[in-house]
Amino acid sequence: MTFWVHRLDGDAAPSLPARRADGYPKLLAEIDGFTFEFSSLHELHHLIDVFETKILPQTRYPEPHPVNDQGGKGFANRHWISRLPAKVKNIKYRQKAAGYLRSILPEIEKKF
Repeated sequence: MTFWVHRLDGDAAPSLPARRADGYPKLLAEIDGFTFEFSSLHELHHLIDVFETKILPQTRYPEPHPVNDQGGKGFANRHWISRLPAKVKNIKYRQKAAGYLRSILPEIEKKF
């Protein structure tokens, strides 16, 4: 997810997280058997925003597109949403995950 959240394609992308003495920050959140891995608060906020929508955004882009760095070849499974298992893309799961992550967000923001 890091590439999609922190990419530089002309938008004001958030900066990548800084390395700490103990390495890069990482947040793991396990929800109903699936573990999400975040390396920044921006990624967590992005996932919540995407999961709260009724319809997921498109994950395939026509040529040419700023994020399509291979001219469309082998790009079908590179977006972070397309890499998720089917059960995680289900609207009920997404609503549950977004609600849970939003409820613990204040605590995470203090520590992360």
